[in-house]
Amino acid sequence: MSAFIVPGVTFRQIIDEGLKRGEYPEAASDMNAWRTKRIEAHRAARQTTELSQPGGRWLKIAERRTADGGTVGLRADITELKAAKDAAELASQAKSDIISNLSHELRTPLTVILGYAKLLANGSALPEVRGLRNTLNDPATQPSEVAPQAESVLNRFFSLARKVVNSAQDLIALVEDLLDFEAIETGKMRLFPEPTRIQRIFEELHEQYGAAAAEKGVSLDFAPDDIVVQADPRRLKQVLREIVGNAVKFTESGTIEVTTRVLGEMAQINITDTGCGISQSDLDAIFMPFSQVDPSSTRKKGGTGMGLAISRGLIEAQEGSIGVSSEEGKGTRFWIALPLAAELPAHDDQQAVPDATRLAERRRA
Repeated sequence: MSAFIVPGVTFRQIIDEGLKRGEYPEAASDMNAWRTKRIEAHRAARQTTELSQPGGRWLKIAERRTADGGTVGLRADITELKAAKDAAELASQAKSDIISNLSHELRTPLTVILGYAKLLANGSALPEVRGLRNTLNDPATQPSEVAPQAESVLNRFFSLARKVVNSAQDLIALVEDLLDFEAIETGKMRLFPEPTRIQRIFEELHEQYGAAAAEKGVSLDFAPDDIVVQADPRRLKQVLREIVGNAVKFTESGTIEVTTRVLGEMAQINITDTGCGISQSDLDAIFMPFSQVDPSSTRKKGGTGMGLAISRGLIEAQEGSIGVSSEEGKGTRFWIALPLAAELPAHDDQQAVPDATRLAERRRA
């Protein structure tokens, strides 16, 4: 375009040449209307305009009238500035969404705790308690009639107490998510890597999620090799609990399969499900802080939406990596790669792990 701009060329000719070369993507839908609007803005010379360019570039154009009737135009490439601004706006919106969701998630257990605590504090209003009192105050009551009603009152109180405890645990989990995220973001997360046997963690996870999967008719299959990795066992369990728990939540039928394999000096853990899947456009966002693929479904299923961001931070802090592949409507596969341990866990009474042992021998050689 610059070679075309010479003394004597009109602004309209410059615009027409740019349109011919496809340098104004926003004009594609109606070139005549766009040309008219752009020429009018140039003649008025009172505004600043941002124009998109081929290849995703952006120009900022400022035009002003001079005292002698001419027009002075300044053009600046603002591609990086605009990208930063757009990213900041998206981050701000995502943060607003997560705060709104977090407020809801915090309010839910607090409301439950307060409601049932009031019932416990004012137990005399419960039907079971009123019934027991009426029975005790009735002169005709037989001793055998008291015991069943007393048991009913106790069961009622136990049930309310369990709901308070469960809601309090949910609340603690939400707070711990926030604390973990803050620690990762500020580099203050303390980890204690040690030789960790993956199979034992899987056995605990199967005990935790097996019943929930079975209730939905989903097959939860754990088939890990007996591999030892260098990782913080508590934090590794936290990450696997997040991914396996999500798989159970979002898989309504089919299977959830957990497998492992050795790749060089790394162990790879694969969690594959036949759930609802994730669209390709959303895959890049699921590990980002303050970002949710679908806030409505997250709210429906529960949680803050920060679990995967925390998981990525925990795995990367242990010299590992985490990723995902998915097809919407067909399922999702998460994978985690961690360094193999050079030795077995202390006081391990099980048989040595073949792959990890061979790696340890190579490292010592």
